[in-house]
Amino acid sequence: MYKINPDRANGKLLYTNFMITAIDIGGTKTLIAQFGDDGVMQQPVRFLTPQDPEEFLRELDARLSGLGSVTSIVVGVAGRASGGVVSGGLNLQQWEGFELVKRLQETFKCPVGIENDGNLAALAEINALSPAPKVGLYLTISTGIGSGLVVNGELAPLLSRHSYGHMVFKHEGSWRTWESFASGKAMAKSLGKLAGEITDPAEWNWIAEQIAVGLVAVIHPVAPEVIVFGGSVGGFLEHYRKPLEAILQERLSNPSLMPTLAAAHHPDKAVLYGCYHHATHRLAQ
Repeated sequence: MYKINPDRANGKLLYTNFMITAIDIGGTKTLIAQFGDDGVMQQPVRFLTPQDPEEFLRELDARLSGLGSVTSIVVGVAGRASGGVVSGGLNLQQWEGFELVKRLQETFKCPVGIENDGNLAALAEINALSPAPKVGLYLTISTGIGSGLVVNGELAPLLSRHSYGHMVFKHEGSWRTWESFASGKAMAKSLGKLAGEITDPAEWNWIAEQIAVGLVAVIHPVAPEVIVFGGSVGGFLEHYRKPLEAILQERLSNPSLMPTLAAAHHPDKAVLYGCYHHATHRLAQ
């Protein structure tokens, strides 16, 4: 059973009898799960993310009414959520500028935290490793490419503000973001099939090449000890691990920079566990 240890950086934990509600809002689906003070996740609830944020609040209220008390909420969203306002990344036009935190506070009368979903997944997955690395990078390769950098168990503030998937490269004759050619969506368009449908080793080698373009750029300045892969393409790491490792070993200027590549422990629930980690860290301070 996966459990975050909130004592990790803050000494003895001095709270009990709380119920943390974790909400993972994606462009197509939303996941909700609750954690008690034992750190065990209750069975997640899933529903389609409404295009209208007001409809989302009504749907969320209806779902939470059947789950029990809510004493703290943490939300993970794709894109940015500066000042509690959603901007970019969700592929939901009506959500742009929506004051999500304020509205959740008004509706549920409890503390509400919000963070980029890649950062939250990174908190969960990097801290789940034993031993936890001093520097760990999480990548979710799915519709886009999300990322989170964890240093000594916590998000690196200056390096976790933007997704590495938005890095720009000269690729096949034009300037493009990494996720425009290496995300699961981009690869499915190029290959005409989803990752789960690929059987040709040459196609997995091609996927490794697209992923390596961005990884080489990230590894040199950041030097992660471990890179954890999640998402619809990241979950198939074992199919392209060897060609990806070979490319990295060839292209990295220093062999000592070669990180360990690992698959996510909980690829579908990493954001939810990250919400729990985020909430318990704040409560312990």
